[in-house]
Amino acid sequence: MDTNLNETAVAEYQSTALLQPVVETALAVFGAAASSILVVDSANDCLVFGAVAGAGERSLIGKRLPLDVGIAGWVVASHETMRCDDLADNEIFANHVAAETGYIPDALMAAPLLFDEDCVGVLEVLDWTEGPRTELGELALLGLIANQAAAAVRLLARVNPGTDPYADPRVAGLCKQIINRMAEFSASDLERKLDVLRSVVLLL
Repeated sequence: MDTNLNETAVAEYQSTALLQPVVETALAVFGAAASSILVVDSANDCLVFGAVAGAGERSLIGKRLPLDVGIAGWVVASHETMRCDDLADNEIFANHVAAETGYIPDALMAAPLLFDEDCVGVLEVLDWTEGPRTELGELALLGLIANQAAAAVRLLARVNPGTDPYADPRVAGLCKQIINRMAEFSASDLERKLDVLRSVVLLL
């Protein structure tokens, strides 16, 4: 795992200009009670809330959770997406950890943020509204948003390490435009746009 990447990403977690639109998109798309991005801090073996929309939005940013506990920890270790419609029957779900965040969900979807085979974080969606999509459709859509988030975390880590690249409102505004525009694309178009974004990130 790219330790330097993750250490820098955690140092920049307070700059939510790039990550916040992603969780807000997930919240709206799934009609969820909450959505969050947790960034991997491999140096300290923990996950850090980098962006939150919905329940806990004002209190969770910067909160740390154990890296090897709960569904988020399982997703980081396995690099696989998980959907659980009834957390009461899920042995992986860490109820006590959820209680520490102030919100205990009934259902949860979580997807790894993968970039160049590294897991840089986890995208979670809690208590979503059932819609016309199938379970496979839900997970496929979650995966697309997670790809978007992974590129955002990578970009956040790469631009001016050790500083806040989003202090300039022009940069923050541009980042918001990029993510919001990507949310409008169809699945096939989004994959092509993500390839372009990955290429740009690797050049930074």
